[in-house]
Amino acid sequence: MWQMNRKYSKLNYQWSKQACNNIFVYERITK
Repeated sequence: MWQMNRKYSKLNYQWSKQACNNIFVYERITK
């Protein structure tokens, strides 16, 4: 359970970083 939780947290962190990059690019394109 703990190992799975850590794996999920890592995945969530990577997804959050990717989402931030996508938002940044989207802001640059729309402005």
